[in-house]
Amino acid sequence: MESTPTVSIVTPSYNQGDFLEKTLLSVLSQDYPKVEYIVVDGGSCDNSVDIIRKYAPRLSHCVIESDNGQADAINKGLRVAKGEILTWLNSDDLLLPGAVSKVVGTFRQCPEAGFVYGDCQVIDQNGKLIFTRRVTEYDWGVLLYGRSLISQPASFFRRSVIDQVGLLDERFGFCMDLEFWVRAAHKGIKFHMLPVPLACFRVQPSAKTARLRAKMFSEHHQILRRYSSFPWGALGPLAPYVQEGTNGLHHLRGVMQRIRQRKDFSVFQARRARRVVSAKSNK
Repeated sequence: MESTPTVSIVTPSYNQGDFLEKTLLSVLSQDYPKVEYIVVDGGSCDNSVDIIRKYAPRLSHCVIESDNGQADAINKGLRVAKGEILTWLNSDDLLLPGAVSKVVGTFRQCPEAGFVYGDCQVIDQNGKLIFTRRVTEYDWGVLLYGRSLISQPASFFRRSVIDQVGLLDERFGFCMDLEFWVRAAHKGIKFHMLPVPLACFRVQPSAKTARLRAKMFSEHHQILRRYSSFPWGALGPLAPYVQEGTNGLHHLRGVMQRIRQRKDFSVFQARRARRVVSAKSNK
Protein backbone atom coordinates (compact mmCIF):
# COMPACT_ATOMS: atom_id res chain seq x y z
CA MET A 1 0.00 0.00 0.00
CA GLU A 2 1.22 3.52 -0.78
CA SER A 3 2.35 5.64 2.15
CA THR A 4 -0.58 7.99 1.47
CA PRO A 5 -3.17 5.96 -0.44
CA THR A 6 -6.17 7.63 -2.02
CA VAL A 7 -9.44 6.98 -0.18
CA SER A 8 -12.54 7.02 -2.39
CA ILE A 9 -15.92 7.76 -0.80
CA VAL A 10 -19.18 7.41 -2.72
CA THR A 11 -22.41 9.09 -1.60
CA PRO A 12 -25.62 7.85 -3.26
CA SER A 13 -28.18 10.65 -3.11
CA TYR A 14 -31.92 10.72 -3.56
CA ASN A 15 -34.27 13.27 -1.98
CA GLN A 16 -32.35 13.72 1.26
CA GLY A 17 -31.87 17.47 0.88
CA ASP A 18 -32.54 18.11 4.58
CA PHE A 19 -29.38 16.19 5.49
CA LEU A 20 -27.22 16.07 2.35
CA GLU A 21 -25.18 19.23 2.97
CA LYS A 22 -24.04 18.01 6.38
CA THR A 23 -23.07 14.69 4.83
CA LEU A 24 -20.99 16.41 2.15
CA LEU A 25 -19.28 18.67 4.67
CA SER A 26 -18.45 15.75 6.95
CA VAL A 27 -16.40 14.26 4.09
CA LEU A 28 -14.99 17.48 2.66
CA SER A 29 -13.73 18.55 6.09
CA GLN A 30 -11.68 15.39 6.71
CA ASP A 31 -8.05 16.11 7.59
CA TYR A 32 -6.69 13.35 5.34
CA PRO A 33 -4.96 14.83 2.24
CA LYS A 34 -6.05 12.35 -0.46
CA VAL A 35 -9.82 11.88 -0.42
CA GLU A 36 -11.64 11.29 -3.69
CA TYR A 37 -15.29 12.20 -3.15
CA ILE A 38 -17.91 10.96 -5.62
CA VAL A 39 -21.61 11.87 -5.40
CA VAL A 40 -24.23 10.00 -7.44
CA ASP A 41 -27.74 11.47 -7.41
CA GLY A 42 -30.63 9.48 -8.85
CA GLY A 43 -32.60 12.50 -10.07
CA SER A 44 -33.79 14.03 -6.82
CA CYS A 45 -36.84 16.30 -6.99
CA ASP A 46 -36.08 18.22 -3.77
CA ASN A 47 -33.15 20.63 -3.24
CA SER A 48 -30.48 17.88 -3.35
CA VAL A 49 -29.28 18.74 -6.86
CA ASP A 50 -28.85 22.41 -5.91
CA ILE A 51 -26.74 21.37 -2.93
CA ILE A 52 -24.60 19.07 -5.07
CA ARG A 53 -24.02 21.82 -7.62
CA LYS A 54 -23.03 24.19 -4.82
CA TYR A 55 -20.22 21.85 -3.77
CA ALA A 56 -19.42 20.47 -7.24
CA PRO A 57 -16.06 22.34 -7.48
CA ARG A 58 -14.91 20.47 -4.37
CA LEU A 59 -16.12 17.07 -5.54
CA SER A 60 -13.91 14.68 -7.51
CA HIS A 61 -16.84 13.43 -9.56
CA CYS A 62 -20.61 13.82 -9.56
CA VAL A 63 -23.37 12.11 -11.53
CA ILE A 64 -26.96 13.32 -11.71
CA GLU A 65 -29.14 10.84 -13.59
CA SER A 66 -31.82 8.26 -12.93
CA ASP A 67 -30.68 4.94 -11.54
CA ASN A 68 -32.05 1.54 -10.57
CA GLY A 69 -31.78 2.02 -6.84
CA GLN A 70 -29.20 2.56 -4.13
CA ALA A 71 -26.92 -0.34 -5.01
CA ASP A 72 -26.82 0.76 -8.66
CA ALA A 73 -25.90 4.32 -7.60
CA ILE A 74 -23.12 3.07 -5.31
CA ASN A 75 -21.75 0.78 -8.01
CA LYS A 76 -21.67 3.68 -10.47
CA GLY A 77 -19.45 5.53 -8.04
CA LEU A 78 -17.24 2.54 -7.26
CA ARG A 79 -16.65 1.92 -10.96
CA VAL A 80 -15.10 5.37 -11.44
CA ALA A 81 -13.30 5.44 -8.08
CA LYS A 82 -9.50 5.36 -8.23
CA GLY A 83 -8.73 4.90 -4.55
CA GLU A 84 -6.95 2.00 -2.92
CA ILE A 85 -9.36 2.23 0.05
CA LEU A 86 -13.10 2.66 -0.54
CA THR A 87 -16.45 3.07 1.14
CA TRP A 88 -19.84 4.61 0.63
CA LEU A 89 -21.66 7.04 2.89
CA ASN A 90 -25.39 7.49 2.58
CA SER A 91 -26.75 11.00 2.10
CA ASP A 92 -28.14 11.33 5.63
CA ASP A 93 -25.14 9.86 7.49
CA LEU A 94 -21.91 11.52 8.62
CA LEU A 95 -18.21 10.83 8.94
CA LEU A 96 -16.70 11.99 12.20
CA PRO A 97 -13.62 14.29 12.15
CA GLY A 98 -10.39 12.39 11.59
CA ALA A 99 -12.14 9.15 10.63
CA VAL A 100 -10.34 8.67 7.31
CA SER A 101 -6.90 9.22 8.84
CA LYS A 102 -7.62 6.66 11.56
CA VAL A 103 -8.81 4.10 9.02
CA VAL A 104 -5.78 4.55 6.76
CA GLY A 105 -3.49 4.16 9.76
CA THR A 106 -5.22 0.92 10.70
CA PHE A 107 -4.99 -0.51 7.18
CA ARG A 108 -1.30 0.38 7.20
CA GLN A 109 -0.79 -1.49 10.48
CA CYS A 110 -2.90 -4.48 9.37
CA PRO A 111 -1.89 -5.36 5.81
CA GLU A 112 -3.86 -8.62 5.99
CA ALA A 113 -7.18 -6.82 6.60
CA GLY A 114 -9.60 -6.40 3.71
CA PHE A 115 -12.12 -4.50 5.85
CA VAL A 116 -11.77 -2.08 8.75
CA TYR A 117 -14.90 -1.26 10.74
CA GLY A 118 -15.41 0.94 13.78
CA ASP A 119 -17.88 2.26 16.34
CA CYS A 120 -20.85 4.23 15.03
CA GLN A 121 -22.89 6.93 16.74
CA VAL A 122 -26.62 6.64 16.18
CA ILE A 123 -28.21 10.10 15.94
CA ASP A 124 -31.74 11.41 15.42
CA GLN A 125 -32.98 13.66 12.63
CA ASN A 126 -31.73 16.72 14.53
CA GLY A 127 -28.24 15.30 14.99
CA LYS A 128 -28.72 14.46 18.68
CA LEU A 129 -26.80 11.43 19.91
CA ILE A 130 -29.07 8.49 20.81
CA PHE A 131 -26.37 5.93 21.61
CA THR A 132 -23.02 4.67 20.36
CA ARG A 133 -22.94 1.27 18.73
CA ARG A 134 -19.74 -0.44 19.84
CA VAL A 135 -17.96 -2.92 17.60
CA THR A 136 -16.85 -6.41 18.54
CA GLU A 137 -14.23 -8.75 17.12
CA TYR A 138 -15.19 -10.43 13.86
CA ASP A 139 -17.55 -13.37 14.29
CA TRP A 140 -19.05 -15.23 11.31
CA GLY A 141 -22.23 -16.17 13.14
CA VAL A 142 -22.90 -12.64 14.41
CA LEU A 143 -22.22 -11.22 10.93
CA LEU A 144 -24.45 -13.68 9.08
CA TYR A 145 -27.29 -14.19 11.55
CA GLY A 146 -27.17 -11.31 14.00
CA ARG A 147 -26.90 -8.48 11.44
CA SER A 148 -25.17 -6.51 14.19
CA LEU A 149 -21.42 -6.88 13.65
CA ILE A 150 -20.77 -3.91 11.34
CA SER A 151 -22.28 -0.44 11.00
CA GLN A 152 -22.03 0.45 7.31
CA PRO A 153 -21.12 4.17 7.66
CA ALA A 154 -18.15 3.15 9.84
CA SER A 155 -16.77 0.50 7.46
CA PHE A 156 -14.06 0.75 4.80
CA PHE A 157 -12.52 -1.82 2.46
CA ARG A 158 -9.59 -2.27 0.11
CA ARG A 159 -9.93 -2.21 -3.66
CA SER A 160 -8.68 -5.80 -3.66
CA VAL A 161 -12.02 -6.82 -2.09
CA ILE A 162 -13.88 -5.70 -5.22
CA ASP A 163 -11.28 -7.43 -7.37
CA GLN A 164 -12.00 -10.70 -5.52
CA VAL A 165 -15.77 -10.62 -4.95
CA GLY A 166 -17.16 -7.96 -7.28
CA LEU A 167 -19.43 -4.99 -6.67
CA LEU A 168 -22.69 -4.79 -4.73
CA ASP A 169 -25.48 -7.14 -5.74
CA GLU A 170 -28.09 -4.81 -7.25
CA ARG A 171 -30.87 -7.32 -6.66
CA PHE A 172 -30.83 -6.24 -3.02
CA GLY A 173 -32.60 -2.98 -2.22
CA PHE A 174 -31.91 -3.00 1.49
CA CYS A 175 -29.31 -5.58 2.59
CA MET A 176 -26.77 -4.97 -0.18
CA ASP A 177 -24.16 -4.07 2.45
CA LEU A 178 -24.70 -7.23 4.51
CA GLU A 179 -24.64 -9.41 1.39
CA PHE A 180 -21.36 -7.74 0.31
CA TRP A 181 -19.73 -8.36 3.72
CA VAL A 182 -20.97 -11.95 3.93
CA ARG A 183 -19.82 -12.68 0.37
CA ALA A 184 -16.37 -11.30 1.21
CA ALA A 185 -16.17 -13.24 4.49
CA HIS A 186 -17.26 -16.39 2.67
CA LYS A 187 -14.24 -15.89 0.38
CA GLY A 188 -11.92 -15.68 3.39
CA ILE A 189 -11.32 -11.92 3.38
CA LYS A 190 -10.21 -10.64 6.80
CA PHE A 191 -12.13 -8.11 8.91
CA HIS A 192 -10.43 -5.89 11.49
CA MET A 193 -12.25 -3.86 14.13
CA LEU A 194 -11.19 -0.34 15.13
CA PRO A 195 -12.86 0.41 18.49
CA VAL A 196 -13.27 4.17 18.07
CA PRO A 197 -16.25 6.16 16.69
CA LEU A 198 -15.83 6.75 12.95
CA ALA A 199 -19.28 7.79 11.72
CA CYS A 200 -22.88 8.66 12.53
CA PHE A 201 -25.91 6.70 11.39
CA ARG A 202 -29.00 8.88 11.27
CA VAL A 203 -32.40 7.53 12.33
CA GLN A 204 -35.10 9.61 10.66
CA PRO A 205 -38.63 8.96 9.33
CA SER A 206 -37.79 8.87 5.61
CA ALA A 207 -34.86 6.47 6.02
CA LYS A 208 -35.30 3.01 4.53
CA THR A 209 -34.51 1.41 7.86
CA ALA A 210 -37.60 3.07 9.29
CA ARG A 211 -39.93 2.27 6.36
CA LEU A 212 -38.97 -1.10 4.94
CA ARG A 213 -38.32 -3.51 7.80
CA ALA A 214 -40.33 -6.32 6.18
CA LYS A 215 -38.16 -6.07 3.06
CA MET A 216 -35.04 -6.12 5.24
CA PHE A 217 -36.11 -9.41 6.85
CA SER A 218 -36.99 -10.91 3.47
CA GLU A 219 -33.60 -10.03 2.00
CA HIS A 220 -31.80 -11.30 5.07
CA HIS A 221 -33.54 -14.64 4.64
CA GLN A 222 -32.24 -14.74 1.06
CA ILE A 223 -28.69 -14.17 2.31
CA LEU A 224 -29.05 -16.92 4.91
CA ARG A 225 -30.25 -19.40 2.31
CA ARG A 226 -27.40 -18.44 -0.02
CA TYR A 227 -24.48 -18.57 2.43
CA SER A 228 -25.55 -20.66 5.42
CA SER A 229 -24.71 -24.36 5.42
CA PHE A 230 -27.99 -25.16 7.17
CA PRO A 231 -30.62 -26.84 4.89
CA TRP A 232 -33.34 -24.22 5.40
CA GLY A 233 -35.42 -25.61 2.56
CA ALA A 234 -36.01 -28.82 4.50
CA LEU A 235 -37.96 -26.89 7.13
CA GLY A 236 -40.64 -25.82 4.67
CA PRO A 237 -43.02 -23.18 6.07
CA LEU A 238 -41.27 -23.28 9.46
CA ALA A 239 -38.02 -21.92 8.00
CA PRO A 240 -38.75 -18.17 8.52
CA TYR A 241 -39.64 -18.75 12.17
CA VAL A 242 -36.53 -20.84 12.88
CA GLN A 243 -34.40 -18.27 11.05
CA GLU A 244 -35.73 -15.41 13.15
CA GLY A 245 -35.10 -17.39 16.33
CA THR A 246 -31.54 -18.11 15.23
CA ASN A 247 -31.05 -14.47 14.23
CA GLY A 248 -32.21 -13.35 17.67
CA LEU A 249 -29.78 -15.66 19.46
CA HIS A 250 -26.82 -14.44 17.40
CA HIS A 251 -27.90 -10.81 17.86
CA LEU A 252 -27.95 -11.41 21.63
CA ARG A 253 -24.52 -12.98 21.35
CA GLY A 254 -23.24 -9.84 19.65
CA VAL A 255 -24.81 -7.65 22.34
CA MET A 256 -23.13 -9.69 25.08
CA GLN A 257 -19.78 -9.38 23.31
CA ARG A 258 -20.19 -5.60 23.28
CA ILE A 259 -21.12 -5.56 26.96
CA ARG A 260 -18.02 -7.57 27.85
CA GLN A 261 -15.86 -5.06 25.99
CA ARG A 262 -17.22 -2.09 27.95
CA LYS A 263 -14.56 -0.50 30.16
CA ASP A 264 -16.81 -0.62 33.19
CA PHE A 265 -17.74 -4.31 32.77
CA SER A 266 -14.68 -5.49 34.69
CA VAL A 267 -15.70 -3.20 37.53
CA PHE A 268 -19.19 -4.72 37.46
CA GLN A 269 -17.70 -8.23 37.57
CA ALA A 270 -15.47 -7.32 40.50
CA ARG A 271 -18.40 -5.91 42.47
CA ARG A 272 -20.50 -8.97 41.68
CA ALA A 273 -17.68 -11.28 42.83
CA ARG A 274 -17.37 -9.36 46.11
CA ARG A 275 -21.12 -9.70 46.70
CA VAL A 276 -20.94 -13.45 46.08
CA VAL A 277 -18.00 -13.85 48.49
CA SER A 278 -19.79 -11.72 51.09
CA ALA A 279 -22.99 -13.77 50.77
CA LYS A 280 -21.09 -17.04 51.18
CA SER A 281 -19.23 -15.76 54.26
CA ASN A 282 -22.49 -14.72 55.91
CA LYS A 283 -24.03 -18.19 55.59
